[in-house]
Formats: sequence, structure tokens, C-alpha cells
Amino acid sequence: MRICAPEVVREREAVKVTARVERRGLTQQLWYSVPHRYEEYLLPGRVDSFVLGLLLPAMRDGEDIHADGLMSEKLFFNLTRHYSRLLSIAAPALRPVRLLPGQLEGRAPAPGPGVAVGFSAGVDSFSALADHFLGPVPDGFRVTHLFFDNVGSHGIGGRRLFEERYARILALADELSLPVVKVDSNLDEVMAGFDHEFDHGIRNMSAALILQRLFRRYLYASTHRFEDCNVRGARWMSILDPAVLHLLSTEATECVSVGCQYSRVEKTARIAELPITWRHLDVCIAERVGNCSRCWKCCRTMLTLEMLGKLELYRGVFDLDIWKRNRVDFMGRVLARDFPLAREIVESAPRYRWRFPVRSRLLAVRYRAAAALYRAAGRIRHHA
Repeated sequence: MRICAPEVVREREAVKVTARVERRGLTQQLWYSVPHRYEEYLLPGRVDSFVLGLLLPAMRDGEDIHADGLMSEKLFFNLTRHYSRLLSIAAPALRPVRLLPGQLEGRAPAPGPGVAVGFSAGVDSFSALADHFLGPVPDGFRVTHLFFDNVGSHGIGGRRLFEERYARILALADELSLPVVKVDSNLDEVMAGFDHEFDHGIRNMSAALILQRLFRRYLYASTHRFEDCNVRGARWMSILDPAVLHLLSTEATECVSVGCQYSRVEKTARIAELPITWRHLDVCIAERVGNCSRCWKCCRTMLTLEMLGKLELYRGVFDLDIWKRNRVDFMGRVLARDFPLAREIVESAPRYRWRFPVRSRLLAVRYRAAAALYRAAGRIRHHA
């Protein structure tokens, strides 16, 4: 794989940093764009973002990366010595490859003025905001910018949905008097075959590193509590966050994993004390603006809020009638699942004097039995 030296292209609506990528006999462009007012914070000729964006496809396909242009010495060292190895332990299909940059740069530009938090208006990002903007925190970790990007979380709806969600984030940011930095990209298209749910950390950091002159620190709102994080056999790279996210830092921009000291239930309890979340919480995975109140993330959040006695506060962002129709069945599925975020809810229930309905407990027995039969059938097919 060859990543050609990035170029800056000034377009009518934005400034685009683009690089030609040659791989497997094909040529394509990978690009990131920012509003014109952020052009001064770009580092022309730097390949850091592009290397991060293409690292997983290269590791999957066993391709060494030849990258023309300048690369952070710190990022190069961490990727080649530590990060790639950790990924290959977690996901054996990803094999370490050689990284061959044109030139390494060990000097950092003047420290940027900004501390950004990746922000989607979900539970994790609101919890990070509570810690690093709405609560007491040292100045070097106080949020100055919300960061919102288009690197795969907007699904098939893509750019249209990205713009619609950005408009909602702007309304929220106005209440907080915080600027929102928007980065668009075609990274999801270039990473075809990978799932944003699996690898969102490295995608988001690839977008953030476009603006290294702006951000001295990027706070990444991690998903899992420390107790559930590990390296081996990870279905989602977010399980690795405390071990790997700091390895995506450069001399100019430090990446920090935040929030692993809390369970998702604890995060939900904390943000439920913030009235701004009653109007703006958005956890949905459906390709739409706002919460569908049907998907597993919406239902998991509503269940947690009900357990906390806070659900009525969120009537403006969830359809509680839909929840009432689905809650018994969903609670049965939560009881049946061996998944960290489901276990947290079950483990926390006694603390909040919450009891799952008998019907949900009976459904859980049925769902566990069905899952066991499915696994057994899979083993039979495997050995046949």
C-alpha cells in the first residue's frame, strides 16, 4: 500500500486534505475536510491521519504501508512497537505490517489552545462532558471544543444524516457556549469491510489528528468500565481503550481515554442529574435523527433510566409508549445475555431496589435455552 503525500484543496464549503492511496492494483482518494475557519490549524504534508485510517485494512490484507510525507515519530513508534501487536492479540485476523514513512518528525508545533471531546450526545460523551466541562477539572483537561465527525457512525444515510445530526449538536452546543468542530471524511468508504462498531476509536482519532495545531488534547469517551476491559479475543476494540488509545497520540495531540472508572449505569445516573440531557440525549443506532425507542441502545438506556427512577424526565427524547410495549421482552433478553453492558444492569438492580418482572425472568430462561441450542448446532456443523 502506498499513501501519497497529502494535498490541501480549497473548496467552496470547506478545506479538504486529500491523499491518493494505491493498493491492490487500485487507486482511490482518502480525504478529510474542515470548515475554512480551521484551515490555519492543519499540518499540510502530514500523513498521521491517513496512516491511522488505513492501518486496519493494511493489517487485514497483509500490506506494508509506504507513506510519503511527514509522520509523527511518537505515533510511528507506538504503532509499530505496541499498537499493532495489541490489535493482533485482540483480533488475530489483523497481522502486524511494516510502516515505512517518508520522514519522521519528532518536533511538535506550538501547543494548540484546544481540548476536544468527541461528542455524539450519547451517555458516554455526556458523562465525559460532565467530568471535563460541567464539573471541577484542571485547566489542561477542561473541554474547549466539541468534536463531531463523519467516519462511519452515520451508516448508509451517510453525509445527509451527518449534517442533520450536526445541526442538533449545534443547538446543544449553543446552550453550553461551546464551539463544535466538524470533520467530514470518506473514510468509511475506504475502510469497506470494517464495522464502525468494531473500530470507532482509531477512526475518530484519525479525524482528530487532522487538526493537531488546534487540539493539544483529545478526550475519548470510552464505553467499558476498567473491570470489563481486556486484550484477548475482543469483539469490539472499545474493550481495549485504556490499553491502546494513548498510543494514538502525537507530539502535538495527546489522546486520552476517559470514563472507564464508571459503569454505564453509573454514567447514566450521573447525566440524569443534568437537565440539558433531558432535552438532548441521543443514543440511537438507527439511521435517523433522534431516538427510535426500539433499537437495543435506546431500550438499554430506557431500562437503565427506569431502574434509576428517571425515565419520565426523558419523555421528550424517547417514545415511552413504544417502550411500554417492548420492555418485558427486552428485559428478558438483558437477563439472558452474557455481555458486559447487560451484566452491569443486572448487577446494579439490587442497589436501586429494582426487580425484573416474572415474565421477563421466564423469557430469559427461554432465550438462554435457544442460544445454547444455536451454539450446539454450530458446533455440529463445524465438525460435520
